[in-house]
Amino acid sequence: MGFKIENNILLKYTGNEKEIIIPKGVIEIAENAFKKTSITKVVIPNTVKKIGMTAFMNCMELESVKLSNNLEELEPGLFSGCVKLNKIKIPDGIVRIKRAVFDYCFSLEKINIPDSVEVIEAYAFDACVSLKKINLPDSVIEIEDNAFEKCINLKKVLIPLSVREIGTDVFKDCESLNMVLVPIGLDFYMESLPEDCKVFGYGMAFFDDGQSISRLDIDTTFNVPDQFTKINGFSCCSDLKTINISKNISEIDKESFDTCYNLEEINVDDDNPYYSSVEGVLYNKEKTILIRYPENKKDKTFIVPDSVTEIADKAFFSCNLIEKIIISDKVTDIGRGAFWINSALKEINISPDNINFTSVDGVFYNKDKTVLITFPPAKEIKEFIVPQSVNLIPDLAFDGCDYLESVTIPEGIQALFTGTFQQSHNLKEINLPNSLEMIYVATFMGCKSLEKIVIPKNVKLIGLAAFVDCSNLKMIKAPKELDLGEACVPKECKIIRY
Repeated sequence: MGFKIENNILLKYTGNEKEIIIPKGVIEIAENAFKKTSITKVVIPNTVKKIGMTAFMNCMELESVKLSNNLEELEPGLFSGCVKLNKIKIPDGIVRIKRAVFDYCFSLEKINIPDSVEVIEAYAFDACVSLKKINLPDSVIEIEDNAFEKCINLKKVLIPLSVREIGTDVFKDCESLNMVLVPIGLDFYMESLPEDCKVFGYGMAFFDDGQSISRLDIDTTFNVPDQFTKINGFSCCSDLKTINISKNISEIDKESFDTCYNLEEINVDDDNPYYSSVEGVLYNKEKTILIRYPENKKDKTFIVPDSVTEIADKAFFSCNLIEKIIISDKVTDIGRGAFWINSALKEINISPDNINFTSVDGVFYNKDKTVLITFPPAKEIKEFIVPQSVNLIPDLAFDGCDYLESVTIPEGIQALFTGTFQQSHNLKEINLPNSLEMIYVATFMGCKSLEKIVIPKNVKLIGLAAFVDCSNLKMIKAPKELDLGEACVPKECKIIRY
């Protein structure tokens, strides 16, 4: 198998096998033993108690690792640069996740940190651009500088009450981060957070009211106690199905229910003077603003009531059962991200009499069709030509469009913003205009069927992880001066300069 082993220490792997099972009896893997090899899978027996630093560094094809249950440490840089690593379990008993262990693991979407871990060292998860959620156990007492830097898809973080020290720039360049819950009294460095990220202090609750209740380890129903007047978040309440809001609540943060994946209804006391609900949907008292549609509400079609003039930011965020939304001519304002990440959504239909917005075949535009706001992810067409009138396509406009195979972008478009086509798994062809100048972060992330792309000559910037997890990308034609260094181009992809 190409193992160099001395005194039960695996010193070097020199073989050509892709899937590796390390022999039982090996007690240690030396530093750099597999560094820069082309292995795709490795199984490490429980006899191994130590793996040297950078042992698997820059294994660009490595996808899956089974670690020994008897490891004592995760040494610095252990899996650094393993850009395809997507499956790994940190063993129970690990106390420290050392410096840069998982940095630049672009494909790592989730990882469970065991409740033995006390310290997460600097850059431990730096540039894990696919990481969407991180659950920090109550055992963690210290998080060092830049631990989660450039985790661009991380949205919410709860810092456990156990944490006593947290470094600077822990979440630097986490551009999707919109909420951090921090224990009251913890010295937390906020300067490098995104401008719109909210930081809430908490004691034992997610309510900002000078009082506290036990942390929301709740079952399926939660009744907000009468003594509270504000709700700032139900982060991590994945089991919550029903929330009953009392008459005394006067303020609800707009992102309070973002991670309530099973939430079916939000009910408001009839005597509440600020908020109301109809069939589990949250509105302001006058029902002129639709604030939140529960993520797991079972209805496939929703007609926005005629009383509504505004649909709030992220009102339908991550509502993965709804297929059709009908909007009247009374709606004059639709907030940012109102229809983001709706995997079952097939059409958004807007009244032709609406003065600010329109829809064509279920695709959502502003009225003069200069901005394509949302292409429904479940719309069942294979080819789409963006209308010539469109000059702006915002963030996540085509996110998760699994039916699309070909998209043509018209002249006039100058930028493709963050995540424009991310996770559109069947997209094979994208025709870009000569007017294009910038391709931002994670624009094509997860476009696994994309085989080739021609980048126009006027493009001056390609953002971080633009092509991460584009596993079938075989050819990129790009201007000779264009820097592709951080775009995460697959190793086997041929780059043709012109």
